[in-house]
Amino acid sequence: GRTFSFFFLRLCRLTGCPTSSCNSLLPPFHRLALALTLSICYTIGGMNNERQTYFDENKRIEAVFADVQEAAATLAKAHLSGPVATRYLAQALVAVSLAAENLSAGRETLSLRADFSPSPLDGFLVEATAEGTLRGYTKKKILEEFDGISRPSDIQALGKGGTFAFIRSLPGKIVSSGVVRLETAKRGTIALALEAYFAESLQRRAKVAILAEVDDEGELSSARGVKIECLPDGDPDAFEAVELSPRALAASPRTILKKAGIPR
Repeated sequence: GRTFSFFFLRLCRLTGCPTSSCNSLLPPFHRLALALTLSICYTIGGMNNERQTYFDENKRIEAVFADVQEAAATLAKAHLSGPVATRYLAQALVAVSLAAENLSAGRETLSLRADFSPSPLDGFLVEATAEGTLRGYTKKKILEEFDGISRPSDIQALGKGGTFAFIRSLPGKIVSSGVVRLETAKRGTIALALEAYFAESLQRRAKVAILAEVDDEGELSSARGVKIECLPDGDPDAFEAVELSPRALAASPRTILKKAGIPR
């Protein structure tokens, strides 16, 4: 079922929370902010929050879909986020959900911290657990220069570039970590960062598309993503032929797979 829980001021006591295992990687202010804001969590479950995996045995290509609309909307409202912060929080939650598909241990956690300072958004921190719990926040919640006025490009909201740190952990132990430094694209920067993480840190070939739609009032209507991965013994030609775009995510997973040439 679905759970939405508040555990206020339980500093470094959250199940799978990286405040205990990744404390040394964060500045003091962000340790406190992480403990306070990540205490709001949402567990994936139900029609609007799910992750599905499909596999083409012949081409050895895997497709993973994540839909976190309800979780992202709930977290954004809990943090009083404006439209722009809501959109980037949703994109980040989709990305960490796609990256966390291989978590195994019950208390294993994957966190994604992005820093774009200086920039209007500044950055974000999100995490997903093996059990499906999502937590996260953006550093800045309201972007007065954009909210309700226009939809900024990634360059306008995130600045010229930043770092994305992926940290896989168990309570009290960092299992692995990888840092991606990326110049900001006009659109799709978070998806590109996830592709770079798979290529540079995991040596895995993946293509990613993420869609997050928010209206001027901050209502989130979509938060979906797909990761297409070619396994080491997969068909490289079939993988290279796969074309993904955020707009295509408005369709069902069956339709997306069909267009990508991957049987369901």
